[in-house]
Amino acid sequence: MFGLKLFSAGKNKAGSSDMGRTLIRSNRGVDGPVVTGPYVRMAPGRYVVTFRVGLTEEPAGTADVRCGYLDVCIDCGNVILARTELFHSRLSKELREIHLAFDLDRETEVEFRVFNIGRAGLVVDEQRDVSARAPDVPDFTPMLPPGAPVPDAFFVDNAEHFRKMYENGARLAVVETGTIAQFGDVRFKVANPEDFQIAYEVFIVREYNACLRRRSTVFDIGMNVGLLSLFMASNPQVSEVHSFEPFALPRRRAAENFALNGRFADKITVHPFGLSDKDDQIAVAVSDQATISTSIRGRGDGVRTETIDVRAAADVLAPLFAAAKARGDDIVMKIDCEGAEFPIFESLRSASLFRSVTAIMLEWHRSWSPALSQDDLLAVLRAEGFIAFDRTLATDQFAGQILAVRAA
Repeated sequence: MFGLKLFSAGKNKAGSSDMGRTLIRSNRGVDGPVVTGPYVRMAPGRYVVTFRVGLTEEPAGTADVRCGYLDVCIDCGNVILARTELFHSRLSKELREIHLAFDLDRETEVEFRVFNIGRAGLVVDEQRDVSARAPDVPDFTPMLPPGAPVPDAFFVDNAEHFRKMYENGARLAVVETGTIAQFGDVRFKVANPEDFQIAYEVFIVREYNACLRRRSTVFDIGMNVGLLSLFMASNPQVSEVHSFEPFALPRRRAAENFALNGRFADKITVHPFGLSDKDDQIAVAVSDQATISTSIRGRGDGVRTETIDVRAAADVLAPLFAAAKARGDDIVMKIDCEGAEFPIFESLRSASLFRSVTAIMLEWHRSWSPALSQDDLLAVLRAEGFIAFDRTLATDQFAGQILAVRAA
């Protein structure tokens, strides 16, 4: 192990000394770099840099806000090797160490930067220490609050996934039962590798980030562990969320997540059955752990059989649609049910229920309906008065995403 002590001049910032260190201050309302450089030449290897950052003043308001970011870059800032966001909830007026790991595959000059985006005052130690990083020792300290319990084996095994969540704004808390992640106001337990995929879609890529024009009722068909239902329920414009999930394991995990979000989770009504074009009871093969890709046709890797209820979509949704329209709500649907979207569409079309719907966010799947494709769904949407956006990849004709909005 070795250390490099790095210094650079912060431009147009107030400097002071603290026990021999130079501290650079950047006030709220001033955005831009706090410290940049130094362009130190480094050999290939694995490294970790330690920043020391604090607050000069609290940001305005009570909501957790993004204050700035740290990064490691090469090629005059054109290539970012590592980056993490600064949120005021992770900082205080005492300097806190934040570690950022990075790899170099060639000898080059490296820069270590801190940026303020103007929402809070920052104080930064101008010295940043760089050390070699052991390849087999993950560094959890930047992701967890001071004094956090030792992470469990699941956290250690999935450290890079947790790091990606953290670097995209998640707050992480290690508790006796596992790890709790929080994006904005939504908290949920991360207990399965599939949870990272769902969280990525909902909170990082924000595939379902509907900008609602007025009060809306949301229908989450294929609830899984409830992250999309919670994301929608946290929106003040959402009156109610009706969530449909026929399988016991994801329903149980969703209930645990809802219990972490009492203030707005009360908007969510869980319907413990699936939707189709008719009422039925079906015995399907399911996994004891996986929740993604489970459908009414079962899973190829299923280890046990579960009998689930499915109901005719039109019979279930007609009274719920009527109640939403009576409140003056728009109706927004998210449908991700592993192939059941085709009979659901037929049920809604036959009952003329599409006319009540404002917008649809749909993931379609060809796996269980090889004779059908997104073209069949798009034909229904166009006939029912929607403008549809087919986001299916040209290289993937077995699944894809469709967004549809009712034409004015």
